[in-house]
Amino acid sequence: MKTVIVKRFFHELFGEETTRLDLISILTAALLGSLLVLWLDIEHLSMLSLPVMIIVLILLADILGGVVANMTKGTQLYYKERPNLRQIFIFIHIQPIIFALLIKSYIIESVFIYLYVALVATLINSIRHLPQHKSIAALVFMFGALILIIFGMDMPPYVMIFFLFYMMKLILSFSVSHTHARKIL
Repeated sequence: MKTVIVKRFFHELFGEETTRLDLISILTAALLGSLLVLWLDIEHLSMLSLPVMIIVLILLADILGGVVANMTKGTQLYYKERPNLRQIFIFIHIQPIIFALLIKSYIIESVFIYLYVALVATLINSIRHLPQHKSIAALVFMFGALILIIFGMDMPPYVMIFFLFYMMKLILSFSVSHTHARKIL
């Protein structure tokens, strides 16, 4: 697979180098995923003003692309070499709060989800040995959050999808080392 050198401005997103396939996968997940959510829940999204709907879809694209990007070798290695940036990365991801403020709803839920994800991702990142424990912990925390969101919160589908993929981006994709799994396979 041909390696692509990433411009410095995009290192935090894609790492210092990546592959064309990874870039295409990230951009496809971002674009097609957000368009699919728009198509699946146009009923609720159309209740938003056009500028708000566009910003919400951009935030969603960032989340969906981030799920894929955080699993790529380039991004994983970039943050593995910069452990202090890992924690900063987790705490600057305030998209749920921005999202809730934009749609003027679910503000308490968004703060709870942000704090939950920050705490869980920090906990998982603190597991230094036995990478399989990180994976198990991430799956357990994701499963618990999934149950809470699906059964405990009454939300339109696009809101639920946003929150679930936000958690997936930081808990499963970012906090767990996927490059280690590739070496085993």
